[in-house]
Amino acid sequence: MPVLMVAASPNNSETARAQLRARELREKGFSWEQIVDVLAFDIPSSPLRLYRIAHNRSAAHVVDEFNRLDPAATATLRVQRLYDYEMWPDGGRRPSVWVLPVLARMYCAAARALVTESTYASYSAEDQARIDAADFGYLDPHRPRPSPLPPAPAESPGQRLADDLFLPEPAQPDGLDQLLVPTRDESFELFRAVTRTEPDPGRQETLFRLAQVFGGVSGLPVVRKLRLEERERLANATFSPHRPDATTIEIFKSVTGMCRHLDDSKGPEPVLKAVLRYRSVVGEMLGTVSRSALERDLVQVYAELSQLAGWLLYDVGRYPAADRYFKEGLAAAQEIKDIRTITFIHCCLAHMAVFREQIPKALDHVFAARGWAAQSGSGLLATYAEQIAAWGYATDGQEVATSRALNRMENLLPDRLADDDPEYLYFVDRGFTVGFQAGSWVRLNQSKRALQASESALELTAPDLVRNRGFRLIDRAKALVLQKEIPEAVRVLEEIAEIAAGHSSVRLGEWMFDVRRSLQPWARSPDVTQFDERLVHLGLSPRKPANRK
Repeated sequence: MPVLMVAASPNNSETARAQLRARELREKGFSWEQIVDVLAFDIPSSPLRLYRIAHNRSAAHVVDEFNRLDPAATATLRVQRLYDYEMWPDGGRRPSVWVLPVLARMYCAAARALVTESTYASYSAEDQARIDAADFGYLDPHRPRPSPLPPAPAESPGQRLADDLFLPEPAQPDGLDQLLVPTRDESFELFRAVTRTEPDPGRQETLFRLAQVFGGVSGLPVVRKLRLEERERLANATFSPHRPDATTIEIFKSVTGMCRHLDDSKGPEPVLKAVLRYRSVVGEMLGTVSRSALERDLVQVYAELSQLAGWLLYDVGRYPAADRYFKEGLAAAQEIKDIRTITFIHCCLAHMAVFREQIPKALDHVFAARGWAAQSGSGLLATYAEQIAAWGYATDGQEVATSRALNRMENLLPDRLADDDPEYLYFVDRGFTVGFQAGSWVRLNQSKRALQASESALELTAPDLVRNRGFRLIDRAKALVLQKEIPEAVRVLEEIAEIAAGHSSVRLGEWMFDVRRSLQPWARSPDVTQFDERLVHLGLSPRKPANRK
């Protein structure tokens, strides 16, 4: 036990020097994660202990704050137990999956960063998902922000043919090609991340090369989730002239699903580069396969990746680029007569058009989606088409049409994902459906119905669907403002702000500030003033107004 106490004690000279070094680095603007990386060179200790040293906290201080932050006592902590956690994996006890999120919030870090690669691998898939979801790095004001996307080119007005008709100009470069080539700084950052998380030199090379393909550091969480044999097979298909086989294509599909779930929890910015580069690789592979079932499967992967790229670009406000990727995915799906993906992409195009208040265009895609959904036989796709229809009608103020679409939506929703439904429809569930009810009612200024629906939707929305929860809260906040319940509306906005700080959806942030602008008559009230101060603390500010039209 003396060894344990010396290793954990903050009073020994090694720890004191490390704490002094951490203070100096913090004063220079280093993030907590960067400070821990520096300390790790000199102190062979667990990440959990290094984060405590970096914050210059005693074990007793950490335990006291931990127990205040955990009023439900789901993971009550004692000093000796904290020492046990900090000694793992060389001794002590493995940190509880319930403890890590609380410590992550205290240390302004991701829970994943508090454990080593081998420790993370020892948790079940369900527990890994809980760890992945607990990322509080956004609370660190010195945390490096993702490099912004290349600026979107100005949309060309097109060639006018008559007073009401014009011919669009050919599509202009969207500036996204530069995202396909990693920069030197990105490669160096990836190398540091790989060597920190993977101790085996042989595996480091495979992990590094694959992560480069999948967007660099942003793609590392995806590649890291693959089993070792999956990494090797994917590397062979990616870096050799051999064409992919059926097993490799199944891995492609699995990776696409991982990207979707990462977008759900973290937003588009961490995954956009990965999807664009991954799609480029799959596109190159299409030239190596003959016309066969294998080619059809690869085209299907390409179509789904194009849809996902379009969705991510839509969520960051790059509408022309999103439209292009959606339509390239639509063309690929049409090539192989993939009726379900055709339907899904029409729904996505309709969704984007409603958001931009282009109702005729939205309904055009809705009508197409309804027709294709009827052919697909998928109750979920038919439900999704009606959800978008209701939202579009409500945005246009058509109450009767909205009610009819909502009724059809209720009648069409199946109890579960059918065996032949695409896995990407996992989000179309009861909570998502009730959420569209809330969104439709609030657009028709029916605040009571919207509040009832939003309450149910929030209860039914899975915790890992972070963006969806944010939009359900937006609808609730709008309804509360309509009812002049300002303190409660601000409380809901505070929860939205916490989500927006850790999730990179531009749409969510735009709508949050839309609701805040509706509170301007109460701008000097204590509740609104305190909320504005919270926005500043979280580093949130309105972006330059986007042209949704």
